[in-house]
Amino acid sequence: TTRVLTDAAIRGAKDDLLGLKENIIIGHLIPAGSGIYRYAEIDIQPPAGYEVPPPRVEEPVPVPLAAAVLVGEEE
Repeated sequence: TTRVLTDAAIRGAKDDLLGLKENIIIGHLIPAGSGIYRYAEIDIQPPAGYEVPPPRVEEPVPVPLAAAVLVGEEE
C-alpha cells in the first residue's frame, strides 16, 4: 500500500528485490531459474525393484515420404 511505501521511504529502507512480484512491478528481469545449477549434479536412482524401460527408438521416415510432407504432396 502507499502507507507502507511512504513509511519505508521515510526510514530509508532498502529492498533487495529478491521476489518475483517486486521485480515485475519494477520492470526488472524475474529471478526465475536461478537455482538450476544447484540441482545439476544430483544423481537420482530409481526405487528398489523398479526396472528402467529402455529408451524409445523411433523409426526413421523414408526420404520420399519426408519430401512429400515438406512440399505438401501426397504419394
